[in-house]
Amino acid sequence: MIHLVDRHILRTALARWLVVLAIGTLLLSLVEFLGKMGLYVRALGSELRWLVVWYYVLRLPEFLLTWLPLSVAVAALLVALPMLRQGTLMLLASAGLAPARAFVALLGLGTVASLGAFLLKDQILPRLDPRIDGIEHRLTTRLKGGRGADRPAGWRIGTAFWCAHDSFPAQGSYRNVAVIVDAPADGQPLRVAARRLEWIDGGWRFIDAVRIQGEENRLHATATPRELGVDLPLDRDRLAVALQPDSSKTGDQLWALGGAEGRRILLDRGLTACLPLLALLFALPGFVRWQNRDRLGAATVRAVLVALIPVAAVLIAGRLLAVSAANPPLVAVATAIPLFAIGTWRWARMRV
Repeated sequence: MIHLVDRHILRTALARWLVVLAIGTLLLSLVEFLGKMGLYVRALGSELRWLVVWYYVLRLPEFLLTWLPLSVAVAALLVALPMLRQGTLMLLASAGLAPARAFVALLGLGTVASLGAFLLKDQILPRLDPRIDGIEHRLTTRLKGGRGADRPAGWRIGTAFWCAHDSFPAQGSYRNVAVIVDAPADGQPLRVAARRLEWIDGGWRFIDAVRIQGEENRLHATATPRELGVDLPLDRDRLAVALQPDSSKTGDQLWALGGAEGRRILLDRGLTACLPLLALLFALPGFVRWQNRDRLGAATVRAVLVALIPVAAVLIAGRLLAVSAANPPLVAVATAIPLFAIGTWRWARMRV
């Protein structure tokens, strides 16, 4: 009987979870569309309509991640609600199957959702962010006229500092570029200014550049960085990754770079990934009480509000992790351990 109950609950929960996940993601997409409706309606009426469609396709994982924690809790409530209303939970409890054991299959669903949340937060969204940003910039530029807001960038390689007034890293294109080398090999400071720096045929090239060193000024219609005495060892993709903010880097990139900021971001992503399972642990135990049978609406609202407790705690922890004076491992441990301890205690004490 136990295995039959597990299969039934898991199958029912999975079906309802997918429906809840789809509806919630759709609603979040609609809210975002209404917030920028003027811009998007203009785009849909122009040749940029497919760009808007592609933009929303790329934004779907972000909406999915936002709704993922509560979706597991809501799906669990939808599984338990008819069982509570029809008295099935009472019958199972009378047969010796406690609610904590009857709903154990939901813990597997919550764990899978948490793993999915980490995959979205750590691997998928960082890869999509530059593309989303590029599409949004193109839409704003084309529909509002002009060239759009400037996108400055700056980076240091050795003793050389590079800066660009307007940058498009994904395309390997940088405009109004300046390079300052304070300690070149010959001892004289070197300056390079160019109208553009482009990735062309597998290599970097300056367009309309001037090289200034001492009393010598030389104009170049086109030249490689090495020909002008500067070094840019990063290719287009590696430079694009280096210029991304740490929050837009994947976990393996952050781990390779090291540093305190990377550890803060990884810990924040780990806490966020725990939310689907935590929301389930907090929401379901108080909902399955027999006294809620005649007030299921109020009990559902109360359970959803309880599920928001770990969400709020993780948001606060994320703010603390962003503070440089905070100890990231201590903040993460002080947040995760109490939340899981309380959630496990609530689950173990679940009664009809």
